[in-house]
Amino acid sequence: MSFWLPALILTALALSWPLAALLRARPAPLPRVAHEAEALKAQIAEIARDQTRGIVSPEDAASARLELSRRLLKADAAAAGTPEAAPRRGAPLVAGLLAAGVLAAAGGVYARIGAPGLPDQPLAGRGPEGAMLAALGAAGGRLSQRQAESLAEARGARPRVPEPPAPPAGEPPLPELYARLRQAVAANAQDPQGLALLAGFGARLGHFEESWPAYLSLADLTADPAEAAALRARAVGAMALAAGGYVSPEADSAMAAALREAPEEASFARGLRLLALEGPEDPRRAREIALGLLEGADFAPAPTAQDVAAAGAMSADDRAAMIEGMVEGLAARLEEEPRNLEGWIRLVGAWGVLGREEERRAALASARAAFAGDATALARLAAADRESAP
Repeated sequence: MSFWLPALILTALALSWPLAALLRARPAPLPRVAHEAEALKAQIAEIARDQTRGIVSPEDAASARLELSRRLLKADAAAAGTPEAAPRRGAPLVAGLLAAGVLAAAGGVYARIGAPGLPDQPLAGRGPEGAMLAALGAAGGRLSQRQAESLAEARGARPRVPEPPAPPAGEPPLPELYARLRQAVAANAQDPQGLALLAGFGARLGHFEESWPAYLSLADLTADPAEAAALRARAVGAMALAAGGYVSPEADSAMAAALREAPEEASFARGLRLLALEGPEDPRRAREIALGLLEGADFAPAPTAQDVAAAGAMSADDRAAMIEGMVEGLAARLEEEPRNLEGWIRLVGAWGVLGREEERRAALASARAAFAGDATALARLAAADRESAP
């Protein structure tokens, strides 16, 4: 009853407006005599204007007003006997049938597919993903690394790694080898060789949630700052992959530590900066950068309009080659990942700085097609169009 009574009240409120319109009395049309009275009043007013302008004499005006007033009194008397309103015929019957039909249809559909006795389902009770979403709200918008990993696993957001080649004949399968390695590292957590094997082997098999702690432990045992920073950078990559592209507070801390230890190490410093700037806004881009960190890639940051404009100190040939390579690389990446809004905005701006109007318009058209129906994205693309137009 606690459900059906509010449902009945809400249904009645929803029906009140159309039912009131049906039951409302319909005004009767004005009779002919009423129109005649309006015409007579207009004629009397016209005679007064004609007299003021001197078109008719006062005697003629008085005579005409007298005759028109007599006819007006007669018309008003006839109009007074006309009914003011006429009720709609059959309206109560139609209203009753409509109300009964809506109630029967709504009750029948809900009785078939609804569950009125089902208790409330808070986020924390809706499986692993619901629990993580509840934790996200409780954490003020930032999940811990482990919470994000559980959420990514529940959503299936972790990247798939290619199957490793089969071991030679007579060798145990790779999962069994990995299980043995994990046991060995658990027994001796200070063994650099075991940690290095666990970190690399785990990342290769897609066990990123076990790979990044091994990288961090190995970095803590390493005396060379540059090598320790590189290991932390790989740990950050594994953390982002384990979390499905999410950059956790723990990953932020590891990034900061790596940049403090070796800020000029080009093999990973640019990747860390890109991940810090682009990763929180674009999980796909975060996964791409994270894979590069694990592989030790030398990152080239995506160009911006300011980057292109700042190349003025270079020679004309070098500047043209650099800009062309950057912009074409970004365009190729956007063909594979067309849902990267920030990338499209940068590409449109870069083509605009280069004065390549045909390419700018083509990129803008491709971006609009990729985000068709997304009003926010289309508005940002329109702004980028205005800013980059010649």
